[in-house]
Amino acid sequence: MANGDMDGPPQSDSKAVFRTNDWDCLRELYRLHRDDPDWDSNIRTDDRFEEQLAEWAFRSWLQEGQIDVLTSEDGRPLGLIVLLLHPGDDTSPRFLELGTYLVPEVRGTGMNRYCKERAVDLARHVYGVDWLVCAIPANNVRAMRGMNRLNWSTMETYAGEPIDHPFHTFWKRRCFVTGQRVTLYLIPVDQ
Repeated sequence: MANGDMDGPPQSDSKAVFRTNDWDCLRELYRLHRDDPDWDSNIRTDDRFEEQLAEWAFRSWLQEGQIDVLTSEDGRPLGLIVLLLHPGDDTSPRFLELGTYLVPEVRGTGMNRYCKERAVDLARHVYGVDWLVCAIPANNVRAMRGMNRLNWSTMETYAGEPIDHPFHTFWKRRCFVTGQRVTLYLIPVDQ
């Protein structure tokens, strides 16, 4: 998708839209919400945010992911979806990693499900992967609760056991990066 592409919501009563790789809109979301305790603590400084944005833009240019900023009809940023492609190797399958953030005023309104359903659709139709994976640190109770509320019967969780699991190496990497144990939420993407 090109910079700023938008798709409308699946429900006719919703006024939210996605803006794909709209870096200015993402900067506005950062500016307004970087002090939110739920904003990624690794990208709260201007320098670190710009480094991360450059990495995301490069991955997007390579067609290895995208950033969708969820906005109100009038363009106000409401959240984001981060999708990063992991090509797979002999120890793990090819999958799309998913991260999300929602501003406080839209939490509990169904936007979490809307964002996750969008991610599944992109994983299936744009990236052609078999799995969508969310890595949630142990201290992010809100995100875990949000994943569990999806109540998807095919979703699995993985927290390090058994060690011969196909996502074990990715799990170890995410634990290292976050400095704490994570739970992986593994969502199969039916082709």
